[in-house]
Amino acid sequence: MPGLEETGKALTLAASETDGVVVVKFSGRLTINHVDEVDVFLTKLLGEGGGGIILNLADLTHIVSSGIGVLIAFRERTAKAGRPLAIGGVNPKILKIFQLMSLESFFAIFDAVPQALAEMKGKQG
Repeated sequence: MPGLEETGKALTLAASETDGVVVVKFSGRLTINHVDEVDVFLTKLLGEGGGGIILNLADLTHIVSSGIGVLIAFRERTAKAGRPLAIGGVNPKILKIFQLMSLESFFAIFDAVPQALAEMKGKQG
């Protein structure tokens, strides 16, 4: 997916497509300086296509509370748009934060992208 990569000092976002599902890879640190960029990036993705979206957080090493807020808002927007959303792969440190906030029941979280992709494809078929 050309044009959907943004790099900052602390965070890289890259989107690719597999079987009609967009996979967004987060790498680095999601700091307060990147929250608006992430929101714009995800909003842009939501406006393109109509398939599912998987967030790969395996290489995300840090997230601020407002970054979590962006992910929660994105989950709500994807639900309203009728687009499946899953998290495929989560850094253990980030997963611990999600668990402390009881977000593992709010997001569909899988160990890795292939498991999330298989689940999404199974629901579409």
